[in-house]
Amino acid sequence: MQRGWWFGTSRGCSNGTLALISLMLAYLLVAVLIHDVWQFTQLKDARKRLPTQGRDALFLGHGGGPVERSRNVSAHWFLFGSISDVSQSSAHEKEQKKKKKEEEFDPAEVPELPPPSRGPPMQPDANLSCQLVNFSRSHVIRPSDYLDLGTVPSFFTRLQRFGNDEQLIPSASRERQGEHGSESPGSRNDGFLAWALAPLHSDLDSKQALGESVSTSGTPKNVFFFHMYEEVQSYRRLCSIESFLRKNPDYTVYIYAPVLSFFTSTWSERGNPRVRLVKLDYEEIFRGTPFEQWYASGEYEKSRWVKMNLGNACRLAVLWKKGGTYLDLDVISLNPQPEGLEKAVAAEHVSSINCAFLRYPAKDGFLWECMKDFVKNWNGMKWGIQGPQLTSRVYFRFCQDVLATQSWLNTAEGLKISKKSRRTFMQRMDDLPPERLSPDYVAPSFCRNYVVLEEDSVYPIHFRRHNAVLYNWKDQCNTVTKMAKRSFLFHYWDHFFPDAIRFGNDSLMVKLMTETCPNTFHRYG
Repeated sequence: MQRGWWFGTSRGCSNGTLALISLMLAYLLVAVLIHDVWQFTQLKDARKRLPTQGRDALFLGHGGGPVERSRNVSAHWFLFGSISDVSQSSAHEKEQKKKKKEEEFDPAEVPELPPPSRGPPMQPDANLSCQLVNFSRSHVIRPSDYLDLGTVPSFFTRLQRFGNDEQLIPSASRERQGEHGSESPGSRNDGFLAWALAPLHSDLDSKQALGESVSTSGTPKNVFFFHMYEEVQSYRRLCSIESFLRKNPDYTVYIYAPVLSFFTSTWSERGNPRVRLVKLDYEEIFRGTPFEQWYASGEYEKSRWVKMNLGNACRLAVLWKKGGTYLDLDVISLNPQPEGLEKAVAAEHVSSINCAFLRYPAKDGFLWECMKDFVKNWNGMKWGIQGPQLTSRVYFRFCQDVLATQSWLNTAEGLKISKKSRRTFMQRMDDLPPERLSPDYVAPSFCRNYVVLEEDSVYPIHFRRHNAVLYNWKDQCNTVTKMAKRSFLFHYWDHFFPDAIRFGNDSLMVKLMTETCPNTFHRYG
């Protein structure tokens, strides 16, 4: 009976259907084999790169830190051996988890992270001069010591044709005086806030009369830090404040936070008159800026990172109103601020400007355009669009010599730019109006003297090499020496590290903290 049923079913199937099923099974088998062979090759190469004593575990660093993977998981190389190997691996993992639960664990003990697999090479450097490097000493750096990427063929080549301020002041003054005009601040097509820049010198005179320090460039000697959360989760963020106070004795430090009790007990007890603690008042900060309606409407709440985006908005608004320097709380001051910088940002790599460091005079037109762009292109679900991407986007739209950059991209040096950066460049070009691509385009006056510092000034370690701070600093002589001589700030990409991480005693991070913010390190470290 069964034999007849089988033959009947076989005769009922068309040859084409059987061929299709056979082809699909063959394709599936080949795909599985190729995947297993590829996985075997990748894991084999990874194990070869590890030292002998470290091959029992692979450390795959990503984001918050390394992840340990048991070597037994890699046992299923090929299709026919995978079932038994995977079952053995699963049983082994369950046994390991059970043992971990049975072991006593002291929550006060935070394990020290081992060196990750990604980062700088670990071979000792032949350069022994870093043995004498001491970040507690200050090295005076001038703006001329850095290459302004806007003045050379680069991804940031700046236009040299600027508008005339005086031609814009009369009509703009009417907007400022009575606010009865039809135009509102920042609505002009030229995008230049002459109405805001006109009283700049009188504002600076009044600041000097009140005893506030003003740099020779016209940018006030203020620095602004923002802590957006009710509690301080990581002591590392206090290092940014202490190191800046130590390196820049003539600056006034403003700390904005929703709750000031922690900062009051930490800083005010020292009786330092240079520190000003300000409670976060979003309505007051955003009043009179493009953020005012955006905040009042509650649009800011449509985000995965509400506090972070509020912080991104606050720094622009406060800088525009007061003028000075903004720093992220994961920026350590290695040397004093260069004297004479009027407005400056720094490239984090060859094709992107980061905004962990911003320096502008009060009422600067570029900041106003950044605020307008922030609101116009608001997207609270996309990482970085109101942060690092914002400054690059606005600079490209108004200040960049797009045609010169396009020509540079076809040179030998420009061809090294990644495909992603080239694609971003072309997308931004597509968004520009036709007149912006004209050789006769004239840049707004706020683009004049806008300095784009090279990476070494603030970002000496690229974010893809953030784990360098975990390594022994003596094995990174070239990097350490360069930082001491060429960097006045160091942005160490804090979001990659857990709040409670313990750095090794010989790590680069510990060296930096013990020599730039010793009080913070010894009190909380």
